[in-house]
Amino acid sequence: MLARVSKGQAEMVAAAIRTTFAQPTADTVREAVENVALTLERQFPSVAGLLRDAREEITAFADFP
Repeated sequence: MLARVSKGQAEMVAAAIRTTFAQPTADTVREAVENVALTLERQFPSVAGLLRDAREEITAFADFP
């Protein structure tokens, strides 16, 4: 995903995506993916699309104890 943004903006995008993995429950992890996609959508529509398309893969870890 970071290949879709400039180097100067990559850290901000990465930080936004990392917030997904810091959520305490599976439900909030899934909500975080959509929130991050919404946040990035205007400036980085391709990244938002990738996040939404990969949502199941990104959030699979949340189903494990």
